[in-house]
Amino acid sequence: PQAPSRPSRLFALCVIMRRLLSYVAPQLPTILAGSLLLLFATLAELGVPSVAGALLDIYTNASAGDEQVGSRVDRALLRLMGLIAGMSACKHAGEYLLKSAGERAVVEVRSRLFLCQLTCSVQSLEEQPTGHLLSSLTAGSDAVRLCVTHHLPQVARSVASCLVA
Repeated sequence: PQAPSRPSRLFALCVIMRRLLSYVAPQLPTILAGSLLLLFATLAELGVPSVAGALLDIYTNASAGDEQVGSRVDRALLRLMGLIAGMSACKHAGEYLLKSAGERAVVEVRSRLFLCQLTCSVQSLEEQPTGHLLSSLTAGSDAVRLCVTHHLPQVARSVASCLVA
């Protein structure tokens, strides 16, 4: 058999992506919220070096008799701690939202696939090798989970880093 041509592979990919989006569509608000939180966490992470640099500047430029160094160091440390705390909260909340949306999408995929298997004719089920249906069901649902919980946040982080840097 010949390998599928490039346009047919592209068409198949478009069909797969359209199906994936139909499975994930009910979870889209949760996915967007989680992605935005991860975007904020990435932006905060990119701001940490400048805040830490300001703290180091205070130490290196301080004179021996300067009495306000302590209060400036305290303010800089509070900014740094607030930035790190906000970054951590946004990151964990975003990851939680994406994981929960991914799990709900997997439940939707599994239930749709199970209903399709129930409506298949017995002859079509007998033609499949032993374990093929279960392994394809597991592989498909794992691909959806991985796409929503891992690949989507990576794209959001990469885009944010490119736009800011």
